[in-house]
Order: sequence, then structure tokens, then C-alpha cells
Amino acid sequence: MPKWAGDNISRNGMHKRVRRARGDACKYNCVGCGQQADDWAQIHDTNFLDINSYRPMCTKCHLQYDLGGIKRSREFCAKISAAKTGVPNPAARKMMTGRKLSPETRARMSAAQSKRWERWRQQNGNASRD
Repeated sequence: MPKWAGDNISRNGMHKRVRRARGDACKYNCVGCGQQADDWAQIHDTNFLDINSYRPMCTKCHLQYDLGGIKRSREFCAKISAAKTGVPNPAARKMMTGRKLSPETRARMSAAQSKRWERWRQQNGNASRD
């Protein structure tokens, strides 16, 4: 039986409340750029317990809003891209250029990349990567 957390709710729990009350953010357009939203972003300096203090935003606008214009590193952007799509950002390849890796490490990385591509192909209708 679920317990009502009342005002002792975590931020994650509050985001779940917002989704239950207002639906998935992907049903809305981003308030920043107008593209399809990915996340419910809590408006800064508002009561996070109020479901009306959340706005639908795409990941890019949400991160820009939360970081307040701070320049993000290439590594940070590559991690976000890979996490969202399952396909690494081309900038991630540049980060690996010139590094000496053991054969075991290369084999593990290759296997992981193959799994990511397979997952991407399944999600995108077996599209070719060529």
C-alpha cells in the first residue's frame, strides 16, 4: 500500500507527481525552443511542491536553464548524448584519439559499442549505420 509522503517528498517523487497530474512532458512542446519536450523542469525560486511550478523542456534547454549559461565541456555533452540516444556523440571519438588501450580494453569497448548499435537499430527499425 503506497504511503502519502505529503511535504516530505523527494525531488524524484515530486517529478512523479507532476507526471501523474500533467502527463508525460513529451506530450508538450519545450517552453524554450518549441521542440518536443523531454523533461519536466522545476522553475527556480518557486515552491517545488507546487505542480504548476514545472515547465516542459527539451533536454538541451533544461540543461542550459539548470546550468545558468555555464559552458559545458565536450565530455559532458558526449555523455548526455550517449545517455539520451544510446549512440555516442562523434565528439566522444575525438576524446579517444591518441590513447593507447590494451587489447582487452579495446575488446570490451567494441562489445559495448556493438550492444549500443544493436539497441539503436532495434529502436529505429533496423536502420543501417552506413
